[in-house]
Amino acid sequence: MRLPQELCEAIVEQFTSGDRATLLNCTLVCRFFAVRAQKILFRTISLGRPSKIFNLDVVSIKHPTHRFLSLLNCSSRLAAYVEELDITDNVHLSFYREERSWIRHDTVLHTILGRLDGLRQIRIIGNHTGNRLNFKAWHERLKNAVLLKCQSSLLTKISLNHLRNVPASILTQAPALRSIYSFSTAYIIDQAPPARRGDGPKLDSLDLTMTSYNDWTIFYPWLLDTENSLDLTALTMLALKVDFMRDTGPDDALEPIDAIAWTVRRCAATVEFLTLFCPIEVSSSLMAARPFVDLGAMPRLRALALHATLWTDQILDVTPDHLPWLTSALRRVPAGTHVALSCTLDHQTMDPAAVGAADWAGFAQEITRLAEAASVDVSVALFEPYAPEVLALIEERLRDLRSRGIVNVFPLLEGTTDEGA
Repeated sequence: MRLPQELCEAIVEQFTSGDRATLLNCTLVCRFFAVRAQKILFRTISLGRPSKIFNLDVVSIKHPTHRFLSLLNCSSRLAAYVEELDITDNVHLSFYREERSWIRHDTVLHTILGRLDGLRQIRIIGNHTGNRLNFKAWHERLKNAVLLKCQSSLLTKISLNHLRNVPASILTQAPALRSIYSFSTAYIIDQAPPARRGDGPKLDSLDLTMTSYNDWTIFYPWLLDTENSLDLTALTMLALKVDFMRDTGPDDALEPIDAIAWTVRRCAATVEFLTLFCPIEVSSSLMAARPFVDLGAMPRLRALALHATLWTDQILDVTPDHLPWLTSALRRVPAGTHVALSCTLDHQTMDPAAVGAADWAGFAQEITRLAEAASVDVSVALFEPYAPEVLALIEERLRDLRSRGIVNVFPLLEGTTDEGA
């Protein structure tokens, strides 16, 4: 008995793309099974670094891009199944030099990109153990192929991870683009012609992480250019993590911090999920007349993740006690908002008396208020070395919240993050 095509496809759809062995077996059952299984198998393709294969005394090099292109040459219809493409150099190596990145020297990747007409997502990932991938150093054919693909009318998401010298206009040319993920990527402001008003992408999601003062100061004037930059007026998810790594003083940080605040304000009316890194400088006396963000001016806010410093004296003219600023900011958060708060104390000679005199009661009161209507999770991390009595003191001040599982206080080893603690 011959099963209807729809039933065959429905059966295969029950298998996830991770169940690779089963999907491969499905391709051998019948033509209908094969087509649907191939669509799932080829939906996401990852092209990575060539690997060595040892067979007795023979060493051969396996090039994923060459093998994939050979496959497309044999079965051209497979190219239409590819919706997500990863181009990655992120493999574990004892020593990594960006100058020897396989992407720099590949000769067929541009041809592959030209054949993927149905591509909806593209991810380019560098190696975090070395320098960032240098887009400017790639072959002209590859650069042009990437830029052209990022103008596709079908492309909905661009992810750039650990790159440099990337033209900023790459983020504005795809009319259907809805999501951008950018981690530790440095942009150059190119002179590409701006899209006509109304023709550019209207983003739903922006996840931007920058840990360099220079990267941000080059990028934010372009970001603030509402005529030629990104349209954030319909944004529902914003993750903005800009950390200057303490390589500048409060005076130099004023305008860059204002740019962070302005970016948040642009989408305040629509944002539902906000992740925000609060630079240490927000507690500077110079910022007193320049409010950082107003968390009460976001009528649709449903979930908030804040990364903030509670105590530090690593920057002059900034009060070491950030608790009043953070408590004031939390006071503006509407009840019913899910909150994840990640806090650090990073000075090894904190005076226990000064820490004990801080307004922990006011801070705990705001956390309690928020926890009455929604889930709240607070982590308080102390960078080592620290005075043991400081840890005990904070645990005592937040004892009630700790007993309810809302607050977690712990030491943080240097070189780790509170997410991994």
